[in-house]
Amino acid sequence: MDVRRTADGHLVLMHDETVDRTTNGSGKVSELSLAEIKELRLQEGLGNGPAPLTDHQVPTFEEVLEAVEGKNVLLNLDKGWDVREQMYEELAARDMVDYGLFKGAPNVEEANEFMAAHPEAHYMHVVNDAQAGDFEQFTSHMPVAFELVFDNPNDLQAQQEYWDKVDAVSDIWINTMWSSLADGNTDEAALRGSTKAGRPWSTVVPTCCRPTTSAP
Repeated sequence: MDVRRTADGHLVLMHDETVDRTTNGSGKVSELSLAEIKELRLQEGLGNGPAPLTDHQVPTFEEVLEAVEGKNVLLNLDKGWDVREQMYEELAARDMVDYGLFKGAPNVEEANEFMAAHPEAHYMHVVNDAQAGDFEQFTSHMPVAFELVFDNPNDLQAQQEYWDKVDAVSDIWINTMWSSLADGNTDEAALRGSTKAGRPWSTVVPTCCRPTTSAP
């Protein structure tokens, strides 16, 4: 879930910086009040252009917490590194810190400061080409997981040796939502059987999880 802050300081779920693609409105989330955003309605699917409108509003972070409280869920707090302290405060106010998975690709100093200040919080560090050297810099504090992002099988963070080092001290998450996140090994491609690898899930699952048998 992608979290952004409105002009009047409320946290809402919105992937883009603007509401243009997914709603019947326009403008940056950061320049709209919560009341203005609540007047909008979400479009079906991925939105865009003529996508039909729904009756659904943009939810607030607080509304989501209320909906999942008491349930066995882990909220992937994406796009929210800049508002991490506010998310933490709202989670802590409900005694729900363990419901959140904070994530981002900040510098290691920022990540270590956050983990030191909030040792009970779950933090996942995003490693892309620019962050490939970050893993070696985590010493006194270790993220609960690393999201390894690679658009080329030759990337450092896509190598088995790198994965083995991470796997020895933390967990690994591979995002198969978009093509650029795992070298084209996406869920959609797997369902369509249309990638160069032919079997996207069996490409990433044995590598990160090392099962005794290959994925089907």
